[in-house]
Amino acid sequence: MISESQIDISCKELFRNIEFQVEPKGLYDPLRYMIAIGGKRLRPRLCLTTFGLYKDAFSPEVLEPAAGREVFHTFTLIHDDIMDRSPMRRGQDTVWKKWSPDTAILSGDVMCIDAYKRMAKAPAAVLPKVLELFSKTAAEVCDGQQLDMDFESENRVPMADYMQMIGLKTAVLIACSAQMGALIAGAPEEEFRAIYAYG
Repeated sequence: MISESQIDISCKELFRNIEFQVEPKGLYDPLRYMIAIGGKRLRPRLCLTTFGLYKDAFSPEVLEPAAGREVFHTFTLIHDDIMDRSPMRRGQDTVWKKWSPDTAILSGDVMCIDAYKRMAKAPAAVLPKVLELFSKTAAEVCDGQQLDMDFESENRVPMADYMQMIGLKTAVLIACSAQMGALIAGAPEEEFRAIYAYG
């Protein structure tokens, strides 16, 4: 089992040392900017935690997909800020405000692609399941975002509909992160599905 302090150290190092393509700067600087302004890193931390339930050390086979979860989450924030016309994120200018909406769209797109490249570094034995889980989650996040936009024109949103929206927009990312760590570690299917339900 991997200790909480090692998870914390590994998570910090992962994002301190994360690299993106250098040129063109106008496309990749927003990625570096968004990662640098931080966040709780809940999703990669949860992925590493569930992996650590089954293994004694981290390897790139889990670190890269864990980073990919955060890169994907950050991509959704870039596009969400455009849709919401939000000028600030975590106390800093949003990408569309600092650069432009067009730059934010394109940088968000390349961030999504980068997330898939990191997911593809999962162990070959579980790669199809990892990509299936990640792709399903990515589509569900889009479903949730559309519901969120649909609700903007409603006078009243029933609680059940709101819970469905927030479950798709937010909870599935957390559940995916939890399951992915266990899946990459080689957990039995019954256990990694239970961990998804927990997430």
